[in-house]
Formats: sequence, C-alpha cells, structure tokens
Amino acid sequence: MSDDYLIWLHMDYGHFVRNAFGLCAGNRALMEATDRQTADDASWVIIEALWRRLKSEVHMANGIHA
Repeated sequence: MSDDYLIWLHMDYGHFVRNAFGLCAGNRALMEATDRQTADDASWVIIEALWRRLKSEVHMANGIHA
C-alpha cells in the first residue's frame, strides 16, 4: 500500500489503536513516546510506524533494498 492510501486506515485502525493502547485513558508514557498532544495524533504516529515497519519487512523478504 502506498502512503497515499495510508490515511484511509486512520479512521478504523486509529480508533482501535486509541482504545487498545489506552491513549484516551491516560497512557501518558505512550503519548510522550509519540511526542503528540492528542490521542488521535498519537494513533497516527503508531499506525504510520507500523506501516513503515511492515513495508520494510516485505522489502527485506523480497530482497529489495529501499
């Protein structure tokens, strides 16, 4: 998936990330780790980091050096 489509994941997966990791319930450590002020922005950082990691692993599995 290209980064142009990544934003479309934010609505559903962002909600999941915010709830699963307690971003709206006071998980200050994770909020600070993302360096964001809102749970919504913090969930975006997490989704984008996961996307980059998965993309990197797919490239490595396919012998692509990006």
